[in-house]
Amino acid sequence: GALKSQRHNPTHLTIYMDFLNSISRVSTHPLHHALLSANVIWIVTTALVQLSVTVNISSDPAFLDVMISGFGYLRNCLEFTDGFMWVAQSVNSGLLQALCDCSPRFSELDPDNYTMIEDIVDDILPCYLIYRSIIQAVDSALIKIDRGSHKARVEKSILGSSWKRFYEFAQERIFVLAQIDTQKGNGTTCDNIKCHKIGPREQFRRCSACLNTFYCSKECQATAWKEGDHKTMCKLKQRECMEGQAAPVTKRDYQFMHYFSMFDAHAHLTELRAIAHRDFPNVPLHFFTISINHTKRPPKYALCDIRTYMLTPHRDSTLNAEARNEALIEKVQMHPERFTLIDMTVSAGQGTHVVLALATGDFWKLDEVEREEGVCTVPRRSKRDVELGRVVAHLLRAMEKDLALKAILDEEDE
Repeated sequence: GALKSQRHNPTHLTIYMDFLNSISRVSTHPLHHALLSANVIWIVTTALVQLSVTVNISSDPAFLDVMISGFGYLRNCLEFTDGFMWVAQSVNSGLLQALCDCSPRFSELDPDNYTMIEDIVDDILPCYLIYRSIIQAVDSALIKIDRGSHKARVEKSILGSSWKRFYEFAQERIFVLAQIDTQKGNGTTCDNIKCHKIGPREQFRRCSACLNTFYCSKECQATAWKEGDHKTMCKLKQRECMEGQAAPVTKRDYQFMHYFSMFDAHAHLTELRAIAHRDFPNVPLHFFTISINHTKRPPKYALCDIRTYMLTPHRDSTLNAEARNEALIEKVQMHPERFTLIDMTVSAGQGTHVVLALATGDFWKLDEVEREEGVCTVPRRSKRDVELGRVVAHLLRAMEKDLALKAILDEEDE
């Protein structure tokens, strides 16, 4: 009632917010999980959006206490359980708008309280811009912010430099998402190890059992079943779907991270070659697994020898998922010259999530021309470049939906 009232009583609001904070300190407490299930993240974020008007027009300093308590709750609770679910919920209910509109008052906060809010922008949100659903939610929110007065408020505030870094980083990820969406159907690979033909998705047939593997012909599918490893992998994938356990991430989020890991590895190919030359000068490149850690900013890139590589069991993974990962690793260990394994770690609330992707062919010999035609780097960009990138990103999405326009452009390219 206090959160929905048109006439806000700051004392009542502070009591409610502080109560939420006090019962949420123990992450395993049933009451805390009950609150999350009751959409408390949405309620607190919505309250902050409403409060962002009052806090700028009222002379009552008690509203600042409500604001601090609300952002404090989000700072402490956004990363509970799987994290990305609550971050997405908060962004979708107005978190970015609340940050922008409350920002003129941030200079009045003591350093500890301000740092708590700054952490949301500098540390939490960027780590989750690896999930498709969150990138899309942030994109929608930023479009609204750019059209209104919110952007000017935050840019003039003490949060301005942090906001600028977040904004430019978000635009890079939005642009990458658009690029991946336009490219992902153009590089399907036949799973028959003796073939590995690459071409548009429509030229391939999908395994009707696991729905995850593609072949260029019936003959290649039969060969992979009889002589390859698909018989084992197919059964493991089917069993995983039948286990009935909630996936750590949605299917679309996982698919995006799969593509993004390969995109990211390609973009840092020069850096990875330098690491190999510096740390492992006598080891052939095809023996390396690429490890990318996106739980920190900037992300960390490293190499591991596939011959001794072992994947640490994930906290939320099932036995079947672990068995499938082990089978994938064994496949690369048996044919290191044909595959490159990419191991990407991303933030997942109180833990992490690991995505394994398989690059086919000789990844390490991908030349500069192929990189430009396939997957390109995304350098730091100016404000104008960021704005142009957003326009291009939306044009690419529109083009993908307009089949007639896409066909005309494809003909011109030929």
